[in-house]
Parts: sequence; C-alpha cells; structure tokens
Amino acid sequence: MLFVYRIYFLQNSHEGYWKKLGDDLSLFQVKIEAERGNIYTHDGRILATTIPTFELRMDTRADGLTDTLWKKHIDSLSLMLSKYLPERSDSSWKNYLTEARAERVRHLLLAKKISFQDFKKIREISLFKLGKNKSGFITIQSNSRKMPFGELARRSIGYVSSNGKTQIGIEGLFNEDLAGENREVLMQKVAGGVYMPVNDNSEFGSKPGLDVYTTIDINLQDITEASLLKSVSNFNADHGSAILMNVKTGEIKAIANIGKSKDGSYHEILNYAINELNEPGSVMKLASVMALIDEGYCDENTQIDLGNGEQKYFDLTLKDDHKIQGTVTLAKAFEASSNVGISKPVYKYFHENKSRYYDLLEKFHLTKPYGLGIKGESPPELKPYKDWTGVTLPWLSIGYEIRMTPTNSRFICSRSQ
Repeated sequence: MLFVYRIYFLQNSHEGYWKKLGDDLSLFQVKIEAERGNIYTHDGRILATTIPTFELRMDTRADGLTDTLWKKHIDSLSLMLSKYLPERSDSSWKNYLTEARAERVRHLLLAKKISFQDFKKIREISLFKLGKNKSGFITIQSNSRKMPFGELARRSIGYVSSNGKTQIGIEGLFNEDLAGENREVLMQKVAGGVYMPVNDNSEFGSKPGLDVYTTIDINLQDITEASLLKSVSNFNADHGSAILMNVKTGEIKAIANIGKSKDGSYHEILNYAINELNEPGSVMKLASVMALIDEGYCDENTQIDLGNGEQKYFDLTLKDDHKIQGTVTLAKAFEASSNVGISKPVYKYFHENKSRYYDLLEKFHLTKPYGLGIKGESPPELKPYKDWTGVTLPWLSIGYEIRMTPTNSRFICSRSQ
C-alpha cells in the first residue's frame, strides 16, 4: 500500500518537473532539407543557388571523450577555435570549454551560421577529426536561397514558401526537381527547445536536387529591366512588362516586370508578362493572315477592297484609324495595320466555318498558355466558337474578344517564322 501511495505522490506532486524532463528527452523524426539545385542562365551563370550554413555545438561529456583525450587536445582545440572563431581568444575558449565540461554541458554552442568554407576548416581540427563519439562535435546544417544577380529576373526566378503552399516562377514549376530528396533524422529535443541529432552526422546525407538551365541572357536581362524602368517612369505608368524573344526559336532571353508601389517608387511586384490578361489588339492580325495563307484562301498579293476605310458588320461599324482606302494587297493591308483589310477576308472565308478559324488558333497555340516554364502562367480567354455572336469573328480577327498574356502575344510572332 505504501508503494502505491509513493507512485501516486511522485506522479502528482512533481507533475510539472516530470513533464518537462520528458519533453527534454523526447525523440523526434526531423526532416533535413536536401541541397536545392541551382538555376542557371543560358551560358551557365548562376541565377539562384543554395548556400548552406552550419550551427556548431559540442557534447563535452561524449562517451568517448575521456579525460586523457580532453587533456591532450584542450590547448590545441582552444587555439584553433580562436583562429577560426576569433570572437574569443584561445585562453577564453579554454575557460569556456573547461567550465562547460565541469558542468557536464551536453550541447554547448560553439557558433551559429558558419559558412561551408569555415565549417570545412573547423571539422579538420585534430580532436573533431576523431568523430562525434570521441570529440562530441555536433553540426546542424540549414540552407538559404541566394540570387547572385540580386533583383534581376527576380519574379521569373520566383520562390517556394517555407510551407510549400506558394510556388512562384521557375522555382515553383520545377520545385520537385530542384528540391531533391530530403531525409528524416532522429533528433532529440533538449533544454531550451533545441533539437540535436542522436546519431552520427553522416545521417545528414540527402540526395541533392537537379539543376535547371534557362534561356535567359543576364546581360540582355539587365538592359531590358533598365529600359523598362526608364519607360514606365517617363510615362508615370502603373506598371509595364517587356519580353525579349528570339522569334526564330521561341526562346525567351529576358523578361522584365515593373509596377508602381504605394509610395510611387517602381519595383518588380508581379510577373505581368505571364499572368496579366489583355486584348492583344493588332498583334492578332498576324495570326489572321497566317490562317488565311495556311488555308490557301489568300497570299500576300491578294487584292482587298478597303472602300472608304469602314466596314459594317450587322449593327456595328469597324473603322480604320489609318487613312488608307481603295484596293490594296493583303501585304499592304497588314503593313498599314488595316482593321478593314484583315477582317474582310477573315469574315468572307470563315464566317460559315467559324470552327475552322478556332481550330487554327488552337494550332497556333493561342488558346493555351505559352508554356514558358514559369509557374503562374494564365491561359488565354476565348469563348467557344459556338457562343460567338455575329460580330465576334471580325473583331477577333483584329485582336478583340480574346484576352491573353503579353507572352502569348509574343508567341504569335514566333509562330510566323
């Protein structure tokens, strides 16, 4: 009976103490992040990379750290630590380590946020080379993402939030490839809420992520961003985007996006080039000419009667802004960006077969995202041809009744090559 009472007394009278002790000795599987792959420009320069940093600790009462080993190495250890971690002198390091050993400190902090280069030097200290069991040397690695070129192409490079829910840009689209394979390591929660690895540091090994090579030219990116900033500032614009494309290959060499902040300054806020939808306007005339030529209805010399520069479709009249009238070739109508000159042949040959015009837009990849390789692309908005009104076709042929991103608009140019 006395034994049962003693158990009850210990459990209840010291409940807080035993709970804290249990928490301090708890073991957890902690995910150790793999080294994330790099993102490169077209010529191999780094756009984004992972920089590892290390927290260094020491178990001054490690099982294999005998008094003999301690006495043999304490002086050289203190001297070398003062060399690589000069915030303490060698004598100060010796006092710090000796006091910790006397107090049986198991997870003594040596340094935080040590670079990989300094970490390699410190782990070569004679005592630490003996391994964790004999030296008590403990390392905890963490990674941070850096962009060597600063703000250049920042929105296109993108990011992945710490919880993985927000995935933007190249980082987001290729997240699984870049991330590699993390590993779970058995960690012990010690006093102060600090987690320490239970086993040898070799458990930190994980499979690094793959690298991603882009078509971006960083020199052209710099020029594009500077030019765009100058333009939006001169016109006091709300925002703007600029895309530099090799139209023969479709490769994007630079993307710049600049918007105005509340304080009136300009920054790269959103990637307007891939997610802002607008009517493309006259850029669409090129797709219409391509459709007419592909179907064999017209060639560049086909004669188009512009009349007086106006054309009525049902109850609406389409007008030319440019003072061009009479009969001209299709090539001339396109050169003059004539609304009448493009809409008339499109309406003539496709108004009874709207589905074919729609199919050709699909063939030109104008009904789907460009597929740039950046997370967050918005697909074009175009009503199914069955829902078109009588004026949809002529207005669509010159870039209205459809909305697409600036990148999709540039894609029309690349399709013409």
